[in-house]
Amino acid sequence: TNSRALEKMGGAVLGHQWEPRSDTFSFHPRIFLGKKGKSGTHTGPELTPSNLTLNESFPWTKALVLSTVASLFDPSGIVAPAVVKLRLFMREVCMLEKVKWSDPLPEPLMLKWRKLVEELVLSEAVVVSRGVRPPGAVGKPFLAVFTDGSLVAFGAVIYIIYRIATPSPGPWASDLDTRVTFSASLFLAKGRVAPLAGLTAPRSEMNSLICGAKLLDLALRSLPEKPEQVTICLDSEC
Repeated sequence: TNSRALEKMGGAVLGHQWEPRSDTFSFHPRIFLGKKGKSGTHTGPELTPSNLTLNESFPWTKALVLSTVASLFDPSGIVAPAVVKLRLFMREVCMLEKVKWSDPLPEPLMLKWRKLVEELVLSEAVVVSRGVRPPGAVGKPFLAVFTDGSLVAFGAVIYIIYRIATPSPGPWASDLDTRVTFSASLFLAKGRVAPLAGLTAPRSEMNSLICGAKLLDLALRSLPEKPEQVTICLDSEC
């Protein structure tokens, strides 16, 4: 039947969980206690809200933290803020040259990492629609690009905006019995961590602009129709 076919179609697609019935992608990071073997299985259990107490006593090492951060595959940038937050922590760990890869993290960093893990495990899945064109959309889309940078990280995000025409008579109608509103949704995002040597604020802002330009190029090549307008918003320090 169609319901059975839909159940078989669902699954992981590029790191995101696809739900065919609602045609949505969901992303929820999976955290495991233990390293990943050659067969693809982990030596320890997956952390869930029901067994989160295991995290309080687990000896996280520098290598396991790196493996956990590297396992978060997010090509479209749906959870870019969370990924950047973890990479900033990894950057902090890598600056400790005296800590070997197999050594447990120092107590202050251990507490900080366990708090980050708890935050990820208890967070709800981020759900987005697979299609970017909402029902009732008319005309070509608008793209809004935002870029920003700091001394430790920089990034860019693109929102796609559509006009929505709904029948609604009244003094606000722009056409006969039609009310026009706008719908904006996240399209693409990318976050980068500054190198260990550091960045000046203007250079970080410029890197974010380059990141935004590359994202915009990808967005224009991905859309089936050219947008009506593209707006780029950036910091004045550039």
